[in-house]
Amino acid sequence: IILWGGIGLVVTNVLLILFIYFRAVRPTVKVNDGVREYMKTKDSAAIAEKMNAIGQKNEIGRLADSISELAREIDRHTSDIARLTGEKERVEAELNLAAKIQLSALPATFPAFPEHDEFDLYASMTPAKNVGGDFYDFFFLDETHLGLVIADVSDKGVPAALFMMMAKILIKSCAMTEPSPAAVLART
Repeated sequence: IILWGGIGLVVTNVLLILFIYFRAVRPTVKVNDGVREYMKTKDSAAIAEKMNAIGQKNEIGRLADSISELAREIDRHTSDIARLTGEKERVEAELNLAAKIQLSALPATFPAFPEHDEFDLYASMTPAKNVGGDFYDFFFLDETHLGLVIADVSDKGVPAALFMMMAKILIKSCAMTEPSPAAVLART
């Protein structure tokens, strides 16, 4: 009886160890290996397939399902970040182009009128953002009158820069026909 009891105990222990190995240890190792592989490859489809192959409905199976879902979410967020980064770079490139266009519309040759020895005229503008509403201009109205414009459009950014470009053109155009600064501003 003791011998049969000992054999039964050994067989029960072996069966219990095998049960624990196949139901807990082996699936846990598969989950661990799948996560490590995902960390190297970032392939969410492969990790989902490996986690589904575990096929258990216990805590380990729920963990495998959660890992598959997490990998899909990581892929979605990574895709969103790549898309937003591309969009941000495109917007920055457009703003840099707008800044170049804005600066090209301002006088940039200094001294401004080298043929006139009686004065020197210099100016610069540094917008708070890539583009802005501050501007200046200087031009001869006739042989003896110099027009100077220094202005600040409220706000910053592209809308202010567009308004600045329109205002600059209108002011210069009106200044050529109107007799006084007040008339130029009123007409503009």
